[in-house]
Amino acid sequence: MVLSSIFIACSAVPITFVALVPLVWYFVRLRSYYLLTSREIKRLDGMSRSPILSILTESLDGLATIRAFGRQIDFQKMSRTLIDENSRAYFMFIACSRWLGFRLDGIVVAMLLICTFGAVIAKDVGAPVDPNLLAVGLLYVIQLSGLFQWCVRQSCEVENLFTSVERVLGFTNLPAEPPLHQDSLIRDRPDWPEEGAVRASNLVCSYRSDLDPVIKGIDFN
Repeated sequence: MVLSSIFIACSAVPITFVALVPLVWYFVRLRSYYLLTSREIKRLDGMSRSPILSILTESLDGLATIRAFGRQIDFQKMSRTLIDENSRAYFMFIACSRWLGFRLDGIVVAMLLICTFGAVIAKDVGAPVDPNLLAVGLLYVIQLSGLFQWCVRQSCEVENLFTSVERVLGFTNLPAEPPLHQDSLIRDRPDWPEEGAVRASNLVCSYRSDLDPVIKGIDFN
């Protein structure tokens, strides 16, 4: 739909093709710059959201212990601190999106001005301009302001959301923990005992006289 709108506008006013080249160059530079920033901000957003889920699970599982020791205020402060850190990252992502939207609107306005004044200049020089096609082209360019932003944001959002896949792959590539029992290390130590045993030597039992009936019923052998 975006390409169709641009094609109709350029067909109505052919001079728009000439102005489209610097606009496309500016758009490519703008999108690349936005991706470099928004990708890192999205990564910060994902990294700061994980501790919130962890402390929420920890608080729900240990709610009885937290109340028993009176640590409700401490957990509230920890939760608020983590939420503030995540909110800062999310606000930066929203601000970055607004920054891109403002400049994309500038591209659409520039294209609208080029189409409008290009049609006026074409009429003054005697070039044929179809008013019906021009009206349709201007209408599509006006609608392009919201559609263009949505199209670019969705294409960038695909790459930004893949930071979650990147984090999952990062966890899968972590080195494995060593096993709980390492037989090789035990075999390498000659002083390691082969088996365990408990031996009692010179065992002495002392008890009170009032517990004689109970003690006498116990076999100490």
